[in-house]
Amino acid sequence: MKLTVSTVAVKRKWTQARCHLSAAVRRGARFMLGAACALFLVAGWTAAALADPPPDGAAPQGSEDRPSQQQDDQQADIARLIRQLGDERFSLREAATEKLIEIGLPVLGAVEQATESPDREIRYRSERILAIVRQLDFQRRLEAFAANRDSGEDYDLPAWSRYRERMGDDPNARSLFVDMQRAEPDVLRILEESPKAAGHAIEDRCQQLQQAMQLFRQQLSVGNVAALLFVASEAEGQLPQQPAQILYGFCHQPSFRSALDEGSRRDLVRKLLGSYIVRGEDWTAYQGIMLAMQYELKEGLVPAEKMLKVGGNPPHLQQYAILAVAKLGDKSHLPLLEGQLEDNTRLSARRVNDHTFETQVRDVALAALLHVSGQDASEYGFDQLQPNEQLLFNPSTAGFENEEQRAAALAKWKEFRAGAKAPDAADAPEPPGGADAPEVPGEADGADAPDKPESQERPDISDKRNSPEQPDTPK
Repeated sequence: MKLTVSTVAVKRKWTQARCHLSAAVRRGARFMLGAACALFLVAGWTAAALADPPPDGAAPQGSEDRPSQQQDDQQADIARLIRQLGDERFSLREAATEKLIEIGLPVLGAVEQATESPDREIRYRSERILAIVRQLDFQRRLEAFAANRDSGEDYDLPAWSRYRERMGDDPNARSLFVDMQRAEPDVLRILEESPKAAGHAIEDRCQQLQQAMQLFRQQLSVGNVAALLFVASEAEGQLPQQPAQILYGFCHQPSFRSALDEGSRRDLVRKLLGSYIVRGEDWTAYQGIMLAMQYELKEGLVPAEKMLKVGGNPPHLQQYAILAVAKLGDKSHLPLLEGQLEDNTRLSARRVNDHTFETQVRDVALAALLHVSGQDASEYGFDQLQPNEQLLFNPSTAGFENEEQRAAALAKWKEFRAGAKAPDAADAPEPPGGADAPEVPGEADGADAPDKPESQERPDISDKRNSPEQPDTPK
């Protein structure tokens, strides 16, 4: 029993001694390791202090290789992630997709090549990644552009240079451009890439928006309509009639109508609409003319003048061109309107108190001439003429009951024009010798002056009875 107890005690003592020894050895090892690290650091600092410093402006040795190495490593990671897009495990494909989107712009080149991969999954995911990365980059640049409204930077936004040339670079112009980019980025990008293809893009987009409005009662924003008007006025060639009509219809959207009437961007949206109106032809010219008269846009004169000069238009379109010139033009347009006085095409007829009044194209032209020249239409027999805020007057009320009344009114206009073109007495040149020239015998004391040759006599145009061209007006 003694032996057994003694043996256990010895083992216990030996175990304790071994533990103490191990602890001491560990403490010694840590001390030696710390000392070695300290010596290493001191040696490094000493070598750096003794070494010659690099010249001013010189990069540390080996630093020029770091960016290149980092780029190589990044491209290797991108290539690995693209291969992972075709992995059999869905979780790895999703992880690779998210990682490539997170990397952003540096993946574009490799991902574009991957869109032609023989692996269908890689192609599909690459196209998706490409679209998302580009969209995120576009949104980043657009937000930077919007935040720096007073900056001259363009942030490489599509169609900005075209827009700035026409609309300016002030804060309101930049704000409208941001709304246009947010609403219609695709059509603006197509305009930047190919003005020839912009017309087709507008055509497709107008039909898409019209369907959305019909099915979902969607209303368009100012940015939608402004962007479409801008691209349509910049695109090469004319829009087909149907999309052109749809686009004019968009101009009646509540948000755009409000912008045309008021607000800090009123002049900008009116300028965009005017730039599109000047390109109108045929039926689309009529729609543009009506909008121009509604908002008093001088650009409506361009298609209206063209219609009157070229001729051959349907009479109901001709009358609105006449009204547009009368409302938006001035006295310089009198000869153009007078050219319509020979057009006896019938426009309409109406009955008033058992009397029938017929309106012809020349009747509308005559009433328009009276407005431009500042005369009272009732003095020419237009007793039934009804004013109209948009059209000046209702053209169907500019008619006559018979040809005698019409002929009398036209003759009265010719008489007025003859008098307006004749020089006034105050503007007549002084006689030879000036104001102090000797008086002509018989004129100063009221004696009868010698008879003048008949060719020098001028009829008194103020008296209708002395004008051989003026028939008596029926009472």
